[in-house]
Amino acid sequence: MRRLSIPEQHELKIARNTLKLPPGVVEIMGGPTVEQAKAAIKRLAGS
Repeated sequence: MRRLSIPEQHELKIARNTLKLPPGVVEIMGGPTVEQAKAAIKRLAGS
């Protein structure tokens, strides 16, 4: 697996944190949606 760049590492961290939040909070906080977070994790972590 390739090494992630700093922006990619931050994107992965934000995506993982997004999935830990309740759906209502995600809508209020802004940032990636649950679907976008899942796609980012799949793309960056390969799982």
